[in-house]
Amino acid sequence: MSLASLPVTFTDDSADRPARRVGGVPEVPGVSVRSRLRDAGSGELWAGQFDQSGVECVVRRVRLAPDPVLRSAAVVAARALAELAHPHLIAVVAVLPTVEGLVLITEPVVGAISLARLLALRGDLDPGEVVTVGLPVAQALAAAYAAGIVHGRLEREDILLEPTGRPVLTGLGVAALADAARADPVPPEAASADVHDLADLLLGAMREATGPDAAAVAVAVATAMIDDPYRRPSAAELAAALARSATPLPVRLPVQLPGDDEPRAAGRPAGPSPT
Repeated sequence: MSLASLPVTFTDDSADRPARRVGGVPEVPGVSVRSRLRDAGSGELWAGQFDQSGVECVVRRVRLAPDPVLRSAAVVAARALAELAHPHLIAVVAVLPTVEGLVLITEPVVGAISLARLLALRGDLDPGEVVTVGLPVAQALAAAYAAGIVHGRLEREDILLEPTGRPVLTGLGVAALADAARADPVPPEAASADVHDLADLLLGAMREATGPDAAAVAVAVATAMIDDPYRRPSAAELAAALARSATPLPVRLPVQLPGDDEPRAAGRPAGPSPT
């Protein structure tokens, strides 16, 4: 059984449970939470397992102020995250309130490495690899914006690469959950900030690259980094610019990561799969 076969779950029985010590391993009803995870995204992420089915999962702890209105609004906002599907987004499959706020349950990306860790190990990416990473992530952001959801505080840790080199984005919408009770819609500049963050980290991933491909990719992301948020391209426009800039190249991943007990799959990495 996989997480994809499980029904999306929203429960709120936190008021019926006694308060527990805040901090340490999160206590999640029906889920055994184990160790902190590396290469799973920014924030507090833990390896978990559903008690009834034995299915492995990732538990993301979201701390919220002890305000029932805020927490109720955050659960509603998290429900919208669970309804969004895209091949380059890690899906939320369960939302569970806790004494600290709530947790988001997602499917694990087995053998993933974050872009942050890959760059720490390898240094710069080639321009074609930057296109392979950035194009699908920009498309995923565009799909999220169409649903009224922004990522917020997009970091290198939030882009995970599967053993094939295929990128997936995690942490979508988490930053906004603490402010979910506000009446105003998400301002347009919030989506523009995501585009800026993505362009900035893509350019930073090839700082030492030279040549025509590097120049073309730099030009493609340049307008996303201007100061005026209303003049930046949309995520879809950034994706289109990246598609025109350079030929995508498979991302070269290390066969074995420092601290890993088992070697990683060394098969040919996959290029981007635009949607």
